[in-house]
Amino acid sequence: MKMALVILAAAALTGCIQTAPQQQARRLTSADDPTMGCLLRMDGDQQFQPLIVRLGSVSYANRATIQMMASKERPTEDEKSALSNWGLARQACIDQGRSFRAANAPPAWTAAFTSSQNQLLQAIAALYSGELTYGQFISERQRISDTAARQLQEASDADVARNNQQRQMEQARSDAAIQMFLQNQQANKPVNTTCNRFMNTVNCTTR
Repeated sequence: MKMALVILAAAALTGCIQTAPQQQARRLTSADDPTMGCLLRMDGDQQFQPLIVRLGSVSYANRATIQMMASKERPTEDEKSALSNWGLARQACIDQGRSFRAANAPPAWTAAFTSSQNQLLQAIAALYSGELTYGQFISERQRISDTAARQLQEASDADVARNNQQRQMEQARSDAAIQMFLQNQQANKPVNTTCNRFMNTVNCTTR
């Protein structure tokens, strides 16, 4: 089974916090992905403070205020530098968890994760170039986050359903094997015949 990826992983895609099956002593979740911790620590990095003033958070997509969402301003040169560093830092975080996801995440989940991450990097680039205002970027970031959450949940649910079906098939095969074994045991059970003579009559019983 692959990782039970609850939607916490949408945070790893778009910087928002929401909740994303290898069977081990403890079930793995997206919180175990090294990418997750890396991305969620970004708000504490001083180099991103100019962006937090504009976006509310670089770790969470849903922290923008109404004023931020309404902003028609575009990045200053200093903010462009922070945006460039943000994009590079996010990519480094994604790379940290690549092997973890390859080993533990369902393929469809990983595909949705990668697609959403690429979309966010494109949106950061559009903000950097001035194609988007801060308000437009916040809206686009939230859209990417919402889409990612839905796609990741669908991929996770589909994986759980496949695993359940596989377990049911394995149980059915096991039950059938046990039933056949019992039938064979019954068929091969030793036959004992006991006969008793009473005068000129012989009575036999087979068990």
